[in-house]
Amino acid sequence: LPESAFDAGRTIYNFIFSEDKKQFFFIDASGNLYCKDISSGKAWCNNTSLGPSTGLAKIAKGPNQLTWKDATTLLISNYKGQIYQYNLLP
Repeated sequence: LPESAFDAGRTIYNFIFSEDKKQFFFIDASGNLYCKDISSGKAWCNNTSLGPSTGLAKIAKGPNQLTWKDATTLLISNYKGQIYQYNLLP
């Protein structure tokens, strides 16, 4: 039977785990990126919005939207013609 890993408190449209599987990144219905800490201990990964920054378009949902460039760089298609690059704190 399936189990719930955690309750984000919002609708999740797309997600990806960090390469080390210690964080869970997801896009919610409002088009924002969030990070839920599993075991990394990173204070910024606390289920609050990581963006996009003011002035950038919200992230629309779509398949194959998130991918890792390297262990600290997350690339996200906003499905509006742009790729956002998130450089995460080590």
